[in-house]
Amino acid sequence: MPRIWVPSPMRDAVGGRATVEVDGETAREALEALMDRFPQVRERLLDARGALSPHLAVLVDGTELESLDTPLRPDSELVITPALGGGVCPAPSPARLRAPAARRPDRRARRRP
Repeated sequence: MPRIWVPSPMRDAVGGRATVEVDGETAREALEALMDRFPQVRERLLDARGALSPHLAVLVDGTELESLDTPLRPDSELVITPALGGGVCPAPSPARLRAPAARRPDRRARRRP
């Protein structure tokens, strides 16, 4: 039976459990089984359109879920986790890499009147 690891902010909706074993041959079936068993999870797991919330990521056996139709093994583990995001920092230009760093004036070197 696949096991779903529930993030701590969602555990109150599953009776405080860290993991829940569910039936399901695909990730979709396993998540549906979780939501059928614990209806409060649905509003935290899905957005208004019924799609997986963009604020969450689901890993299946250590790999980020690309499709809810991903097949599961009987011993599969699904991990629900907050999605991590960040911006893309453009690579510095070669000229910037060679330019000397700007120096701040040393405050100790200032003379006080």
